[in-house]
Amino acid sequence: DSSHPDSQKDCVLFLIDARAPMCVQSGDGPSPLAQALGCVQSCMKDRLYGGDSDLVGVLLYGTAKTKLPDDQQQFPHVYQLQEIDQPNSTGMRELQQLIETGAYDAFGSCSDGDGFDFATILWAVLVGDMARGVLFPTLWPLVSMARSAGSGNVSAARSMTLR
Repeated sequence: DSSHPDSQKDCVLFLIDARAPMCVQSGDGPSPLAQALGCVQSCMKDRLYGGDSDLVGVLLYGTAKTKLPDDQQQFPHVYQLQEIDQPNSTGMRELQQLIETGAYDAFGSCSDGDGFDFATILWAVLVGDMARGVLFPTLWPLVSMARSAGSGNVSAARSMTLR
């Protein structure tokens, strides 16, 4: 419906895996979670400086704590880091602080074996977006692809766009 105020805006929701393997720093580089947050920050910066009125949000899953808007059904291990909104400097500073400090205590992490289902995360997105009138957001999952490789596990941040 073109009369809806958000109908001409792109809506990007980053779904970021925040389980324990994503929070471990690899060598001298940042953790996969910090890398994923850096991608979000870059996307927000591009939209902010480009003058776009697009909407960007960040939803973490695999967290020890749960945080969703009060008017939304609460799902375990899902944490809304940033609401779907137009990017702003405050949100980018919050992401930068998380990237620099690696202080993930606000939401915590689950181990890989903790029981949660990706379908639950997608349901949380669907219910929350419909409540806000956003019917088809672009979802960018950033997940840990832990697998056995030689003598140990290798984690890699991967992303894909679903529409």
